[in-house]
Amino acid sequence: MKSMTGYGCSEKTRNDGIELKVELRSVNKKQLDVRIGLPSELGECEFEIRKILSTYISRGSVSLKVWMTITGDSLKQSVKINSGLIDFYLNNAKKLAEVHGLQYKFEAKDIYKFPFVVEQVNPDVSRGDIVNDVYDLVKEAAGQFNKNRITEGLFLKNDIEKRLIELEEMLVKIRPEAEKLPRLCKERLMAKIESEGLSLPDNEERLLRELVMFSDRYDVSEEMTRLNSHFSLFRKYICDNGNSCGRSIDFLIQEMAREINTLGVKAAGMNTTALVVAFKTELEKIREQVQNVE
Repeated sequence: MKSMTGYGCSEKTRNDGIELKVELRSVNKKQLDVRIGLPSELGECEFEIRKILSTYISRGSVSLKVWMTITGDSLKQSVKINSGLIDFYLNNAKKLAEVHGLQYKFEAKDIYKFPFVVEQVNPDVSRGDIVNDVYDLVKEAAGQFNKNRITEGLFLKNDIEKRLIELEEMLVKIRPEAEKLPRLCKERLMAKIESEGLSLPDNEERLLRELVMFSDRYDVSEEMTRLNSHFSLFRKYICDNGNSCGRSIDFLIQEMAREINTLGVKAAGMNTTALVVAFKTELEKIREQVQNVE
């Protein structure tokens, strides 16, 4: 079980002086939303990076950033002095000075101020070795990212399991109280008939059938069976480390809430109502934790 929040980072300095860094982080979100920030020179890598990330992450709001810094020999190659353009500027400036009787004087620092004299030439990152380095760094960052999410997911799992045990214990306490209700309802109804001095109909068997149907309205055995089944399936999902279980256990939380609501209505009573309220409170705490699970 993995958390949806995580962080991973990887970097490399190549022999040619190009420094690469990848940073990956995520926060909670029901669906998968991936945002990728790349240097313009690596724009064509986005599709492949998305494919790589899809093998590591199934949902969450994911942000990946790639930095490329040019140093060393690559930095020298990335700066171009346009000598031909300098000659053009100087020759034309000299002619203007002669024609208009102006002083002709330039320093090197003045020449660098001319437009396009110094150009930044982007390195050739289309070379497979640079692109492959980026992909390898993305995989490395994603691996670290998932490792951190598994560690955090273990804490979530332990907390959820403790709360799940508390729900099971509450259900055990609810069961004997709930099982009494059909019989109590039947007894109260019969006592009411007698206290009112009402005579039973000739067909007493029919009355008994009606009483059975009436008492069945308070029978919560089905709800309790389904809740126990949900507990078992829930535990199976969170113990399966190979799959992303967030959506599945979120659905089970909804099903548990539906069953306990029905149980609370059917088995409304002084002793059961407090337990049902406590059950719902603890279930809500689990639901909040589940929002952090991938």
